[in-house]
Amino acid sequence: MRDVKKHLRRPGDTIQPVIYFAIMVSLFVLGTDAQNDKAAFAPAIVWLSVFLAVLLVSDRSLRDDYSNAIVEQWIMSPVSLTLCLLAKAVAQWICVTLPIVIAAPFAAYALGSSAEVQWVTFVALILGTPSLVLLALFATAITVAVPRAGVLFPVLVLPLAIPVLVFGAGAGVAAQTGISALAPLYFLASISVLSITLLPLLSAGALKNSYL
Repeated sequence: MRDVKKHLRRPGDTIQPVIYFAIMVSLFVLGTDAQNDKAAFAPAIVWLSVFLAVLLVSDRSLRDDYSNAIVEQWIMSPVSLTLCLLAKAVAQWICVTLPIVIAAPFAAYALGSSAEVQWVTFVALILGTPSLVLLALFATAITVAVPRAGVLFPVLVLPLAIPVLVFGAGAGVAAQTGISALAPLYFLASISVLSITLLPLLSAGALKNSYL
C-alpha cells in the first residue's frame, strides 16, 4: 500500500512508461513500409517495447528505498524481507506495468494485427510481465550497492529475460499462423510461477549481502 500510494502521488511514474512504450511502437510503425511486415513483426515489436518500458523505471523505486535506508529498516524488522520485496513487485506491476499491458492490444492493432493476435498478446503479457518485473527487481537487488550501476542493470536483466520474450512473441506468432498458442502461454505461466517462488527470496539474499 505504501508503494501504491507513492505511485499515486507521482502519476508521472505511471504515465512515463506508457508514453515511452507508445513512442517505441510508433518508431517501429514509421520505420516499416508494408502493412504485412508490420503485422508479421507485431508480437515481437510489442514485447520488445514492453520490456524496454518496464526497464525504464523498474530499478528506480528500490534504489530510492535503499538510499533512504528503508531497506535497512525492512531487514531489521520482524517482517520477512522476501514478503516485503514480493509486495513491492506486486505494487510495481499494478501501478507501472499493468497500464502498459492494457495499452499493448491497441499497439498491436496499430501494427495491423488481427483480433485474435491482439487477444493472445494481451493474455501473454498478463502471464509474462510478472516475471519481467521480478527479474528487474532481482537485478536491482544485486547492483543496488554498486555506484553507477546503470549500465550493469540492463546487461543482467536481458539474458535472464530472453525466455520470456521468446515465448511471449512466440504466442503471438502462433496465433498469426493459426497454430494453438497454448504451449507458449503455459511456458510463460510456468516461468512466472517459478519467478514468484524464487526471485523474491534471491533478491532478499542479495539485499542482505549488500549490507555485509
